[in-house]
Amino acid sequence: MKNYLGIAIITPTVLCISLLIYNLSEVSEISLLPQFESNVVATIFIAIIYFALLAFLTIKSKAIDRNKFSQIKAIFIWLWLFLLSITMGFLITISFKWNINYWFRSNTVEEIEITIIDKRISQGRGTYYYIEFESLDETYDYKVPKSDYSKFTIGKSYTVSVQKGYFEGWFLQDKLAPKSSDN
Repeated sequence: MKNYLGIAIITPTVLCISLLIYNLSEVSEISLLPQFESNVVATIFIAIIYFALLAFLTIKSKAIDRNKFSQIKAIFIWLWLFLLSITMGFLITISFKWNINYWFRSNTVEEIEITIIDKRISQGRGTYYYIEFESLDETYDYKVPKSDYSKFTIGKSYTVSVQKGYFEGWFLQDKLAPKSSDN
């Protein structure tokens, strides 16, 4: 039973991190999504189910042996399992939402007009260049390469080919780049 407890902890973690890495490295370059939101109800629901599974496996495997652990250590283990459940509920919700939104996007390609409304540079571990634009009454941030950043002009409009996401947002057919006439 202790093996099952380890599997129940490691498998969702590896799956969620893999999906998030895939999304952030591949899908984020073509996605136009509104500001980040998490579904609290889904997160809590998944966290409760995951905690119940971990609690069942912990009790069945006798991972918390009263002879080995003091009362304080047992409380910390249960607290750790609870926090792990909330974290995994959040990661599972986000990773699946983002990827299902992309995998089940519409097959219909639409043309929409976007208007650049702002540009900004974000500095942290690296320097990232963003353009902010408006389309269909939504505001989107889009990361662009440094070489293209200065080529985008605030107030300029572009027509882009997109596919509608399953839940929300749009996915570009090609990465957004300024046309050669914009230079």
